[in-house]
This record gives sequence, C-alpha cells and structure tokens, in this order.
Amino acid sequence: MTESFQEYYDTFKELRNETMSIIRQIPDASSGQKTSLEREARSKIEDVERYLRILEQEAKGGDSQEKRKMQTQLRSCNSDIEKLRNNLNKALLVGQAQQRAAASGQPMDAQGQAEAYQQRMDRTGGYLNEAKNILGENEAIGSNIANNLARDREILERARENVDETRADTQEAGMHLSSLARKTYANIVFLWVVIVCLVIANIAVLIKKVA
Repeated sequence: MTESFQEYYDTFKELRNETMSIIRQIPDASSGQKTSLEREARSKIEDVERYLRILEQEAKGGDSQEKRKMQTQLRSCNSDIEKLRNNLNKALLVGQAQQRAAASGQPMDAQGQAEAYQQRMDRTGGYLNEAKNILGENEAIGSNIANNLARDREILERARENVDETRADTQEAGMHLSSLARKTYANIVFLWVVIVCLVIANIAVLIKKVA
C-alpha cells in the first residue's frame, strides 16, 4: 500500500470504530437519545463512506503489488460499511422492540425481537428492490442516451466528411476555373496579336499599291 493510502485507511478504521461504538449505545438509550444517536451514527457512516471514496482514488496509484493489496483493503472496507448499516438497522429494531415491550408492560423475548427484526429487514429489502429497479431504469436511460450520442457523433462525423469532400471539390473547381481564365486571357492576347499583324499587313499592302 502507498503511504497516503495507509494514512487514509487508518482514519477510516478510527471512524468505523467510533461509529460502531455509537451504534452499540442505541438499544439501551432513551427515546430522545435514540434519535440523537441515530442521527450521529448516520453522519458517521457518511464520513466513513467519504473516506472509502478517497481510498478508491488513492488505490489507483502505486505499483501492481501495492494495487493488489489496496484492492483487498477496499473490499474489506466495503464489507465494513455494509456491516455498519446492518448493525444500525438491527440496533434500531431492538430499541423499538424494547420500547414497545416497555409500553405494554411485557418483556420482549428473543422470538419477538427476531420477528421485529425480520419485519424491518423485509421493509428494508423492499426499499432495496425498489432502489434496484430505479437503478435499472436509470441504466436503461443512460444506455439510450449513450446510443443517441453515438448516433449523433456518427452523423456529425459523416457531415464533417461531406464538408471536407465539398471543400475539396470547391477547391478543385476553383483551380479549374483559374486554369480556364488563364487560357481565356492567353487566347485574347493571341487574337489581339493576330489582329495587329493583319492590320500591319494590310497597311503594308496599301503602301505598296500607292507606291
């Protein structure tokens, strides 16, 4: 790993551990504290994700051996972020289950906690599926845009070729016209020379006759 990658990775681990420490406090916190802790945990997760993006950029440097090591660390970082999200969801579910149990005066057993957690995971899964569908639609739109751009680029290239051909034809026509003009001027000069010669010849004949 490069030195800069290692520095950012150390900061990533510190933020990850801080986030996990906050998440562990959520189940046993009061209602008001839960909201504050959840907000803080989500903010920390965003910071962790930001450092992951920085690490992804840093992983583009270094030699081949360093790149392999950094890619391995990146996979571990992605896994850590996914665990943070799952642990946060689980902590919130457990906290909600404990609040409902406290409100009803009945303790929440392990099965109840598991059912509550499963319900929340089902809802989360629904949200993820919806997000995947949206991503799929966006990818399709992006593909169509890319195809349209490629087609437009092809049209522009063809138009540029036509313009180049037209310019070449115009230049060739201009050269041909210039050549014709030069020939015309030469013919005119030649005709004037002939006319002058004829005039001189006629004058000479008249002079001889008069003499």
